[in-house]
Amino acid sequence: MTYRDFTNSDDSATFASGSGATLHHYRMSAFKVRPVLDLIRGKEVSKAKDLLHYCDREAARVISRVLNSAISNAENNDNLNADELYVSECFCDEAATLKRWRPRARGRAGRIRKRASHITVVVDRLDDEKLKLLHAAQQAATSRSLRARRVAATKKTEAEASFHGSSGSDLASDKKVVTTETNEGAIRLGEDEEVLEDVTKETDEGTTETDEGTEAAKESKEEPHGSKG
Repeated sequence: MTYRDFTNSDDSATFASGSGATLHHYRMSAFKVRPVLDLIRGKEVSKAKDLLHYCDREAARVISRVLNSAISNAENNDNLNADELYVSECFCDEAATLKRWRPRARGRAGRIRKRASHITVVVDRLDDEKLKLLHAAQQAATSRSLRARRVAATKKTEAEASFHGSSGSDLASDKKVVTTETNEGAIRLGEDEEVLEDVTKETDEGTTETDEGTEAAKESKEEPHGSKG
């Protein structure tokens, strides 16, 4: 179903109290509109808008537009603040019904009723006591939201600080481990060099002893030949 333009809405109508708007001859039955009006009757304007926004009925969208028109009339004609308004009255009257016919069996005709309705929403200013409670609730909600933001920001900064601190300590510990391992490796390398020097010395001594033994064997072999000559 398409939305009807508000050219037929009576925005200039006068009400006993408050400001309102009426939509005439909307092609929907009053039976379907009245349950949605019962949801917002006596509610604050902000709550009424939320209820209509999340209501899945077709009438909710139309009533939302009538409610916005009533709020605009209250602001422009009566100089009222939209945050201080509530839905004082809302009702739906039956409009003219269009009669149509449909052919049925045995030459009979079935009646079709295309119903319409007049939707009216009236808004008015809240009492002083209710306004005080409303302002106190709004201030409490604002303070809670600000406190939640501060707590979230504090936790975020603490988490970042702890992360950076842990990463710096990990780097320092890694550096210490690397330096200690390097020092141990250098010490082991020095010990290996000393052992290698000792081995080379022993090898040189062994080679010198071997040379001396070969020379002595040669001399022992040459001496008998000389005595014979």
